[in-house]
Amino acid sequence: MDPHNIDSFSGHATVRHPVFDPIVGQEYAVAVLSEAITTSRLAGSYLFVGPEGSGKNTTALRFAAALCGAKSAEDPLVARILANNYPDVRTTKPVPPRRNISVAQIWPRNESPEFRADAALLKDLNYEPLYSPNRVYVIDHAEGLSIGGSEAANSLLKTLEEPPGYARFILTAVSVTSMLPTIVSRCQIVRFGPLSRADVVKVICDQKTIDRDRANLLASLSNGNVGKALELDTNTTLLEARDRIFDVFLRIEKSPAVGFARLAEDFRNACKIIQMVSSDEDSDSKPAGVRSGTLLGLEMLSSCFRDRLVLSLGLLESSLNNPDLACVMKPAQSASASHCVTDSIAKVSAIKEMISFNGNNQLCTELLMCALVDLARRST
Repeated sequence: MDPHNIDSFSGHATVRHPVFDPIVGQEYAVAVLSEAITTSRLAGSYLFVGPEGSGKNTTALRFAAALCGAKSAEDPLVARILANNYPDVRTTKPVPPRRNISVAQIWPRNESPEFRADAALLKDLNYEPLYSPNRVYVIDHAEGLSIGGSEAANSLLKTLEEPPGYARFILTAVSVTSMLPTIVSRCQIVRFGPLSRADVVKVICDQKTIDRDRANLLASLSNGNVGKALELDTNTTLLEARDRIFDVFLRIEKSPAVGFARLAEDFRNACKIIQMVSSDEDSDSKPAGVRSGTLLGLEMLSSCFRDRLVLSLGLLESSLNNPDLACVMKPAQSASASHCVTDSIAKVSAIKEMISFNGNNQLCTELLMCALVDLARRST
């Protein structure tokens, strides 16, 4: 397998390395990594690319464990590496609230006031591993290497191109476009897809004792992000926001034409709750924070319309995004009503795209509610 060409993966049935047994829903990525381990045809540097919460970082640490000699998922070595307690595996990532990774986090710099030289990622790069065949360096959220300038990214180029024979690098990022092209060109790209709702439910239920209907709800709200689903389980405020958006959803079909502005205002207030409890990834930018709250709110609203369509088609309630609301969810009663539901989903999707491209939050939500009220009135 060419270490820089993912397409060279043979595609033949590959025995899944036991260390990856707990990894759910990433069969292709696991197959690529398992084949690399089995054949000992390893690249010096890897870039794991995929959406947040898809398991990139966990897979990176388990891959690191396999590179260090772990034979199974229960190997004590895996637990030590997951706990960041193994000398031949070192990790770094952006330090909140900052989103960048500085040169001082990568290379020892005695003059840095923020990071100790003995804590730098590559402080021991020139020393052979203590206990394992490989030293492994994991950089999570590697987009941070290029935020605020490319000094940190550029400082890695030579090392990534010609690492010591015992050194392996694993970088994780949401997308290739967020990375410096010269970094990408020096890594083998391993792609991770978004997790399905069933996969998220399985992970949640494996990690926690939780009612399956609630796990299904959390998976639906998390949009394939396991970390977000687990956060939602401990944060009832987000579920309160979902309930407020559901109330807006129910009022749409009964609203007079002039009621769209009030619906839009109530929707935005619900999204403010989401914004306050969302992750801090946009905390350094208020407009971006408002936008992320509104986008998740629109996702919740879209899921309500989708559930109405599911009930109209007589599908199993296990297919619902909001199973706990099924008892009060009114299905569309006619073909024309079902058509209006699909049109409503399309309207929500269009407004999501507008807001993603910096559309005015108030104007976009008012346009949406006006359109949804009009569709609802035409369906009755």
